[in-house]
Amino acid sequence: MDKHRVAIIGGGIAGLTACLELAHHGYDVTLIEKMPTVGGKIRQVDVHGAGIDSGPTVFTMRWVFDELFQACDCNFEKEVAIQELSVLAKHYWQKDSLNLYADISKSALAIRDFSGIKQERLFLEFCEVSKKVYNALEKPYIKGKRPSFTSMITQLGLSGTKSLLHIGPFSALWQSLEQFFPDPRLQQLFGRYSTYCGSSPYLAPATLMLIAHVEMLGVWSVKEGMIAIPQTIARLAKNRGAKIITNQTVLRIQTHQNCVQGVELQSGELIPADSIIFNGDVAALSTGLLGEQTRLATPVSPTGRSLSAMTWSMQIPKNAFELSRHNVFFDQNYDQEFTDIFQQNRLPTHPTVYICAQDRLHSNPDSH
Repeated sequence: MDKHRVAIIGGGIAGLTACLELAHHGYDVTLIEKMPTVGGKIRQVDVHGAGIDSGPTVFTMRWVFDELFQACDCNFEKEVAIQELSVLAKHYWQKDSLNLYADISKSALAIRDFSGIKQERLFLEFCEVSKKVYNALEKPYIKGKRPSFTSMITQLGLSGTKSLLHIGPFSALWQSLEQFFPDPRLQQLFGRYSTYCGSSPYLAPATLMLIAHVEMLGVWSVKEGMIAIPQTIARLAKNRGAKIITNQTVLRIQTHQNCVQGVELQSGELIPADSIIFNGDVAALSTGLLGEQTRLATPVSPTGRSLSAMTWSMQIPKNAFELSRHNVFFDQNYDQEFTDIFQQNRLPTHPTVYICAQDRLHSNPDSH
């Protein structure tokens, strides 16, 4: 009996994950990526012979990869060299700076030195609430196969519902943070998590405070850079028989009588397929860029875009200015940054700047 053929469009982390799992289970899998290398947003730029991570740089929730590799009879930590960081990030406001640590008690002490005993107590309360929000949403949303509002309400239960009602789930993140952080600098710090999903703390829901708990569960560095993760997944998928094609653009998805037949490449080649996984911008389907029939596969195209980032990849000489691996430099006029982006549709005049110092594993634990 012939194997079920699957074509995956897009070699980002989701497409690669599907490729590895399907190949492991015996499917005939072909992944097509238009760029020279797989990884999607996870990418490196070569700067004078050094590979600089130029997409995602903060590696959390490693349990996702532990489970993926285990399901494919592998061990993530044996395949990818990682190291847990003791300092999550260092934050700067002009002359002031604050470290957050993997150890919550050390972060609390640092916050007390930075902003006083009351703020230390409120920070610990925030940590408890963030944990409860994460625990409430882990099963119905984070690990949900196809989460919906109805399925979430059904699975939340009484304790989960109480946790969400406590923070005001329909309130903006910024509004909810006010009760925990009278120090506006810390409100900036924890409001920054909204940008992880391309939003503004003034618009994003309060439930995004769960990201704080995620980071406190652990942040890791990847020895060869973040690019090692997609490269490893691609290697394991190919070892299981998957075909990965790079430098090829998919022109259209071929269909017949509302069933897929395959994908047509720019080269003219047709890749036959019984099923197709699309790992790309949903707007490409809903606007018909991959064929008129694909419009039916998705809801109406979104009318807005999430924010992104302007990235510089560089090597600079070390100097006396101490950096951790992850560093955030805040401006005083915080709301203006998001007014510029979301209302004025322009680059912010006074942006927050994030620096990933890729060669640093730890900063001085006593420096905050």
